[in-house]
Amino acid sequence: MKRKKLLKSLAEMLDWKSRKQRKHASELAALLQELQQKELELGKKLEKEKNEQKQHRLRRKLEIVQAQRAKGVQVLDGLKDAEEPEDPEDLEKPETAGGGEGPEHPAQPEAEEGGEDRNQT
Repeated sequence: MKRKKLLKSLAEMLDWKSRKQRKHASELAALLQELQQKELELGKKLEKEKNEQKQHRLRRKLEIVQAQRAKGVQVLDGLKDAEEPEDPEDLEKPETAGGGEGPEHPAQPEAEEGGEDRNQT
């Protein structure tokens, strides 16, 4: 395949992946909101509860919800960091800068070195 066709194919794959990640991130955010509501409800129940055994059970449930929500927040942050879209043009830059189709700037250090040697002798 030609370079442009490969880059176009890669851009389509990256776009599909980013759409899938955005959908996953939005679903995870909604789930985290529900967990936060559950956390608040459990906290209120715990404050009202007088029975020590029931308090202990509610406290354990609350700790589990808090731990799972914290893990979810970390995953969501990771997804948001990875969500930065890659531009296909950015993928092309290292190829052209490295000298694929020709230098953009002539190599001047070599020309200057030769001129300096002549002046010194």
